[in-house]
Amino acid sequence: MPNNRREVLAGLSCSAAGAVAGAAAERPVYSNFFGSPIRLDRHTRNMRDLVASRIVETPSLQGGRSLELEFRFSKPDRFGLLVWDLAPRRINRMCFHIFNPNPEKPAITLKPGLLDLQRRNWQLKSGGVALAPGQWTKIDAALPADFIAGPRKEGEEPAAEPGDPVFFQLFFRFEVAAEFSDFGQLVRLYFDGLLLF
Repeated sequence: MPNNRREVLAGLSCSAAGAVAGAAAERPVYSNFFGSPIRLDRHTRNMRDLVASRIVETPSLQGGRSLELEFRFSKPDRFGLLVWDLAPRRINRMCFHIFNPNPEKPAITLKPGLLDLQRRNWQLKSGGVALAPGQWTKIDAALPADFIAGPRKEGEEPAAEPGDPVFFQLFFRFEVAAEFSDFGQLVRLYFDGLLLF
């Protein structure tokens, strides 16, 4: 639930985009703009090439604070993963922003996903979002319109009908290509806000 009134008001910039999806005054069922107090270790885990995360004052687009993510991409993996645990809830849409202060050459792609109680992995139909260098990239995606639910087990076919899924984990996978030139170097990205509708 929203931590304070400022978080709800700050979220309205993402909420305005809800009109595109036919939502007239959407209210988030979950918002987190990294306000204090918050214990990241209770909600998030850093995996693979994501080596550290911390709350910072700047840069921040709308929430007053953002989550700084530090990566050291390696050739075996080529991706870092931020896992976010939630109390189980239905989600119709997610909205957040990522700032990429890096130059164009280390192209980074974000692949957000969700895990439901049936252990289906929901991924963007588009495959991922390229993070524009030197600016904020907005991710605003609806379910199930922009996502596809993968099989629960390897070899299974995806469900024909998504039903009414309840989600308990979010995944934010940041990938670089094989020709990435800065393996082993510190790369930072900034995550601002998370609104779930």
